[in-house]
Order: sequence, then structure tokens, then C-alpha cells
Amino acid sequence: MKTSYFANFKKLDRSKYIGVSIALYTPDSIFHHILDFAPSKSLLMRYKQGLVNEEQYTKEYTEQLDELFDDGSMVNTLSYLNNLEKGFNKEIVLLCYEGKGKFCHRHILSKYIKEKFDLDIREI
Repeated sequence: MKTSYFANFKKLDRSKYIGVSIALYTPDSIFHHILDFAPSKSLLMRYKQGLVNEEQYTKEYTEQLDELFDDGSMVNTLSYLNNLEKGFNKEIVLLCYEGKGKFCHRHILSKYIKEKFDLDIREI
């Protein structure tokens, strides 16, 4: 599994990768969408309005991920993604909008999954 952003995904070889949106709002060109991994609408709007800084965003988003972990949803979602990879025989790329090197929830998610499941998810 990898992470990237929508604009970069357009450049990738579709015979090797399948895009999965983890954003609240997904372009029509992306078929698969995992809303569980998207930040809450409230958190996203407060961040965009400057009411929440990166540290606060990280804390709140991590709490959101903790809820998914605690109730078993995260295990189910990761299992779904694993089955999707196997079914299409392609590597999953978790996608959102922020460009390379910018603060983004996909990096928080990658770190979280590494800590909880020892799965390396790298940016491409």
C-alpha cells in the first residue's frame, strides 16, 4: 500500500496501481472511496478556516483513528483494502488532495497504521 495525491495519481501506471480516495470529497475519476479514513467535515473546515493548527488537527484526527481502531472498523477497512489489492492484482494508493511535502491526514494515517499494525505505507 502507498499514499499519494490525486494530481500525481493521474501520472501513475494504472496497470500497477488502484486509487482509493481517503478524502471527504472525491473526484469522479476515482471509483473507490474509504470515508472512514477521511477527516471529519468539522475538523477539515476548522483547519481550512485557520481555527485549528497542525498540532490540534493531528490530535483530533488521531482520536478519530483511535475510535476506528477500538471498534474494529480499521481492521475491517484494512482487510477490505488487502482484498481489493489481491482482487485487482494491483497495489493500493490511498489518495487525497494535498501535494507532496504538504501537511496532510494521509501522512498521519500512514504513521498511525505503522504504529498499530507495523505496516509500512510509503508516499509515491
